[in-house]
Amino acid sequence: MADHKGYRRDFRYHGHVAGYQSPTLIVATDGATADQQVGMGYLATNGQFGCVGQPHPRGLMGNSPSLVAELRAIYLALRRLPDDQPVTILSHSESVAQYLVMWQAGSIRLPPGYGNYRSSHHKPTLQKLVELLASRPEQYQYASVDRNSSALNEAASSLARLGLGVQQGNRSVDTAKTTALDWASQCLRGMGDAGRA
Repeated sequence: MADHKGYRRDFRYHGHVAGYQSPTLIVATDGATADQQVGMGYLATNGQFGCVGQPHPRGLMGNSPSLVAELRAIYLALRRLPDDQPVTILSHSESVAQYLVMWQAGSIRLPPGYGNYRSSHHKPTLQKLVELLASRPEQYQYASVDRNSSALNEAASSLARLGLGVQQGNRSVDTAKTTALDWASQCLRGMGDAGRA
């Protein structure tokens, strides 16, 4: 049963670009991993965005760290979006979509090797995502996109890499926060006025 100790503190930045709303929310998410560090990013059409960097040793991430990173990014996004609106989740990963559909249908199978023990006794993030999707299956839809075909998905990928960079010590926290807000704002502006309030 693995757990981590003694790693640098997490970087978490969740923000909002004002002036956007959508009757059906669309959110793109992504994860980035390197050297037992993980970055996660998301951007939604209502202006909510997140950029996170954390330590996450192999014993917790399992055999597919990139898959687990994006699934964890999805949980971070969904818990900050309104719970009374339908949400479409964009992903370029077929594996991510497969797990989301399984969990929505009631499966509790987790990615191979994902550690479900925490010394803090907190519930692991993917277990919380499983429960969330199963409790509101009618609220969530999934759409597969090519990696570079969606501006929203590209922005989420950039935010994930930015979070990883902070966690690795390659970016300052202040610079990363400014950059994350700029990228989210530019992406939403570039998508046009469809989501504007």
